[in-house]
Amino acid sequence: MRKILLINPRSNKKESQRYRIEFPLKLLYLATILKNNSFLVKIFDFFIDFNIDLEKEIKKEDPFMVIICCNTKNLLDAINIADVIKKNNDKIKIVMEGLHSINFPEQVVMDESFDVALLGEAETIIVDLAKKILNKESLINIPGIAFLDNNKIIKNKQISPINMDDLPFIDYSLIDMDKYLYRSVSFINGDDSLKKVFRFSFSRGCPFNCSFCQYKTYAYRTMSLQRMRKEIDIIVELFNPDLLYLEDATFFYKKDLVVDFLDYIKEKGYRFKIICTTRLNFFNENYITSNFVDRYKDLIFIWDFGVENCDKDVLKSINKNIDVDNLSYAIEIVKKENVKLGLSFMIGLPEENIYHYFKNMNFIRKIKEQYHNVLITYQFYQPLGKNIESEKAISLGYSFPRSLRSWDAQIDKNVGTISPFCLPWINVDAIEYLMLFCEFCINDFNNKNIKRLFTSKFLLLSWTIRNIFNFYKFLNIDLFFVKVMGFYIFNRVIVDNKKGIQ
Repeated sequence: MRKILLINPRSNKKESQRYRIEFPLKLLYLATILKNNSFLVKIFDFFIDFNIDLEKEIKKEDPFMVIICCNTKNLLDAINIADVIKKNNDKIKIVMEGLHSINFPEQVVMDESFDVALLGEAETIIVDLAKKILNKESLINIPGIAFLDNNKIIKNKQISPINMDDLPFIDYSLIDMDKYLYRSVSFINGDDSLKKVFRFSFSRGCPFNCSFCQYKTYAYRTMSLQRMRKEIDIIVELFNPDLLYLEDATFFYKKDLVVDFLDYIKEKGYRFKIICTTRLNFFNENYITSNFVDRYKDLIFIWDFGVENCDKDVLKSINKNIDVDNLSYAIEIVKKENVKLGLSFMIGLPEENIYHYFKNMNFIRKIKEQYHNVLITYQFYQPLGKNIESEKAISLGYSFPRSLRSWDAQIDKNVGTISPFCLPWINVDAIEYLMLFCEFCINDFNNKNIKRLFTSKFLLLSWTIRNIFNFYKFLNIDLFFVKVMGFYIFNRVIVDNKKGIQ
């Protein structure tokens, strides 16, 4: 009876591309700590294993506790999993971990299928929590959790952020690593080859204050250089990856640490390439210059930036702390050094209107024309957490669902996130038109298909005419023809927002 299951649910989205599968890093830390303290643990990842018979596994494993990781984008499956577990054995205690638990703990513990909500990082309290649950003791003195006590919601004080060097070295035998390592990188190389891609993070949180970001949930910390070196040595010894995908929100924040770490990798002669995030404001004469990029261009495979928007007023409003001039400087450097560039944009912020949408997409298109060695990604804004931007969304008429299960009414299963029909300030036709245009005419994925080729030509003609005349109305007419060809982004249904806020 010392068995604990840790579960990563599948995405709300109907279909998820395999190269975007997330590595269950947080669950691995928790599972390793529990195993090191004599608990029996097993990880089930529904994101990658679609054929798990959960009822059979619950009966076989007979756990006393289950930890479910939930970041809102996998909430629907998290609820379904919890329901199946409780149906088979209602004595099993179910704990929710992740951003949804942090942002909406009251919803979690008020739900019939969940018992405990973790309010932050749980590495320092997970063993104590497991022991209390196993021994049927009171949870009243465990910090960093929420639970029900005599139908009253108890939210215990937050715990201090963990020192990254105090984290255990992960026991990778807890999962089948081959299912995570071998990924298609066609979105980068344009072919169907599989590469060994290892995902890891040397830090948590972010030192900046973008108004929409959920990384601020955690205080910013990073591992020491000594710990980073040890981690990379272990990764290479065990897996010898082709690509190291760094999930740090801001890998380049501490210059001396970054330079020493990159130099260590070069000195060791490790063969992998790095995909990493940075910020445009780091591209300046005192930090990331042309010489800096040249020095590490055999190591850093893709420089990835969150640009979000090309409008200076919008960037100021969301506190991005970058300037479009930073992007021009960065592009010139990467063009000169002939390295790959990744740019991500956010469309449909509360500060924007339809003219901002088209301004951004024209900006993206010009970048693509000037520099072909760039991968463009885009998303429409989602008020998934509690921050400044979500407060603006609420002031414009959006309402968070009032219960855990009422999120189902707001989530579009095609994209796996909140339906744009629930976001009153968004022009849904414009967002869908722009996302289709970006897919067919900018990223140019798989346009050898006749239908896709015809659709891309139609969208390009439509786009050209509309920009000539500065005319962005009646986009539903253009979308009708695209849908006749069988392509669309959103479920075109009218969402009763009241059902999502009961």
